[in-house]
Amino acid sequence: MDSKQKANADYLMEKALEAGITKPKSLANFMGQMQVECGGFGHMHENLNYSVPRLLKVFPGRNGIDTVKEAQAVVSQGKEAIAEAIYGGKWGAQNLGNTEAGDGWKYHGRGYVQLTGRANYEEASKALGVDLVNQPELASDREIASKIAVWYWESRVVPKHHEDNVTKACKDINGGYKGLSERIEAAETWEKRLHQGYIEKNHVGVGSQEKAYHYNNSQLEEIKPQNAPSKPYQQSANEIEPATQFAANEVPARYAALHGQVHEHISRLYTEKGIAWSNGGENTVAKCTAGCVEKNVTEAQFASVENGKINIGQKDGFVWNVATVDAVQAARTPQLESFAQLAALDLQQSQQQDNPTQQQTQARSGPSMG
Repeated sequence: MDSKQKANADYLMEKALEAGITKPKSLANFMGQMQVECGGFGHMHENLNYSVPRLLKVFPGRNGIDTVKEAQAVVSQGKEAIAEAIYGGKWGAQNLGNTEAGDGWKYHGRGYVQLTGRANYEEASKALGVDLVNQPELASDREIASKIAVWYWESRVVPKHHEDNVTKACKDINGGYKGLSERIEAAETWEKRLHQGYIEKNHVGVGSQEKAYHYNNSQLEEIKPQNAPSKPYQQSANEIEPATQFAANEVPARYAALHGQVHEHISRLYTEKGIAWSNGGENTVAKCTAGCVEKNVTEAQFASVENGKINIGQKDGFVWNVATVDAVQAARTPQLESFAQLAALDLQQSQQQDNPTQQQTQARSGPSMG
């Protein structure tokens, strides 16, 4: 990458980290997808300089362009005519919401994700509060382009849990498998870079929120200021030794299935309420999972929101066992803090299994005869 491409890539990665995309495989997939979409981070406008053979190869039969002569007639008129030919007409109206003359060119691909079509510009406008419909050129502004990319990822890829799957994320993003081999290669390259300390070496993540990240096992963690070191989660002294530290970088295996169920419910609720996933989505999932474990909810069968509270529960016989979590608090509680809480609960359960109480032992062996 040249200096311009690297600057664009690092800026997008910083915004992705701020939005909570911190799992290395997911971040690598995100970066790889966007790299291919915007031509190696070098173009914020779609390259419409198609040759006749290329136009016929990429868009065979699009809006009736079937022959070399027909393609030549389009290419000879320049970029605007090409955009209208491939994104306008009947195909554009049905697939992109381009219902007015000139929409093909007006809403051509822009930004990191190459946002294309009136319908997508309208949807992004509503989600981000930016008038991209009347000012589509704003989608090529790097700051707005990064917001569009994160929103697109969170609205198209995350709800389907395809964050780590390059092939499925490719289809979520562009509706097919265009450039799949390049995307796979790009994602693998970004994952290697992350493992090799790309973030630390390039000081990525030190932005408006003054955050920095480093690679730790399978998670990218925020680096705390030197004068305010983070303390590991600890239980009270009568439960375990205060100095015990927990591996709190991910969900303990015991709760992985529950965490997945909670993730599905919270994703649905965020979508229904029209809330961007970057507004604490992953934090909310982790906090709600911890809440379920504390209330002995072992399977998230339903979830709802009422009076600012998230209720998640399961039916035990004729009774609903429900965990209730404050929605705002959940969104603001760092994901790793909830993971630490889960790690502590996991240790508790393991200790209880290894060291059963006298009452539990008697229940197993029968009543004492003494």
